Amino acid sequence: MRILFSFGSPKEVPKDDQEKNKTETPSLPSVDLLDSASVLIPAARDWIKLSNIETVTIGIPVTFTVKIHHSTDTPSYQVRFKFSDFPNQNINISSTSNVVNYTVTFESTPKQDSTIMYYHIVNVDAWYCPLGVPSHEIGSSFSRFILSDSLSGFINVTQDILDPNLGGDSVSTTSPVKLSAKIHHSAGFFDSAIITYKWVVNGSPQEDNYDFIVRNFSQPKLNNISVLVSVSKTNPVFQKTELFTRTVHSKDPIQNLTTDGQNNIQLCKDETLQLNIKINGGTPTFYYCWEITNSSTAGRNTEPLSESLFWRKYFGEEPTNSSECEETEESSFNINSHFEEAGNKTLYIAVSNVASYSTKIMTISVHEREPLRQPEISDKEIESYLRSKNEIEFIKDMLTDFHNSSWKD
Repeated sequence: MRILFSFGSPKEVPKDDQEKNKTETPSLPSVDLLDSASVLIPAARDWIKLSNIETVTIGIPVTFTVKIHHSTDTPSYQVRFKFSDFPNQNINISSTSNVVNYTVTFESTPKQDSTIMYYHIVNVDAWYCPLGVPSHEIGSSFSRFILSDSLSGFINVTQDILDPNLGGDSVSTTSPVKLSAKIHHSAGFFDSAIITYKWVVNGSPQEDNYDFIVRNFSQPKLNNISVLVSVSKTNPVFQKTELFTRTVHSKDPIQNLTTDGQNNIQLCKDETLQLNIKINGGTPTFYYCWEITNSSTAGRNTEPLSESLFWRKYFGEEPTNSSECEETEESSFNINSHFEEAGNKTLYIAVSNVASYSTKIMTISVHEREPLRQPEISDKEIESYLRSKNEIEFIKDMLTDFHNSSWKD
């Protein structure tokens, strides 16, 4: 929402702009508060956003983008870029577009100590110019960036596996691995450049001279990967060489999970489930988690909608960060759970070594305990009990007294 006020003159602008406006545009006539000349006061929803650029390479053009969020039918703006350490790169850009780009190339850095990570600051503010003169400030923003003399990039690792949450620095020994050299640059800057790649895998130079190689890591081990990237251009003159390294852990995949019990477990209320899960195959470290939920169907042992839903729920992209999962170097672990209520339950188990994962689903039927029944006791059982208690002689004496008494008539 914008509020309309009438003023005798536009809102005061910085002194530098006042001097500039004296020579570039005629001053506005003086009017009183009831004059029809109007100035729009910016609403709270007017703002700007500056692109976030973390690392800038010396000699490579970088583009700072400003997006202006401002409600008007006549866009006319002045965007001011001010660099704290590079005053020669400061600039004011006039535009009728809501997106303003400024491309700059830094040829050197004023900070000579390469051991210190120093952040440079760029401040940006945008002004509304309805009459060709800054009227009011729409918003301001700033960003900080590191200026580096090195190429910015990394080695990317991909593998043809079913779940995108796996991989990273851990790969399976059962399928090929693609290693790609990625270098960051402004769009089109390296189109005419000559780029060479020299790969080394586990200390052995590779013959491939491409931006990627495909290799099989068939044994569980740590694999050291490096690539030397050289870039050269003639217009503008540019030449840099950078070494990127990465360690990849190849692991045997998990085959399956087995238990020491049946898939359909029968328990009584107030009993405790004690279950041992064995991990078959796979290279540790293992990350495991489990969950017991209520189930409306007795004896259910089918998969949920997707086998990986439960896996993703707990592991996501970083298994080691899951607070509900535990890790082990062993090939087995125990599950213990006490049941205080009867009903049908479903037990979900998921295990990963990051290069692979396996899930298992089991059903648990918890029944009410049946009440104890008093057994029928025969005469022989009574006699046996009394004889064990040395009371049989007492009974015989009672019978003798009865036969000798007058009651028998």
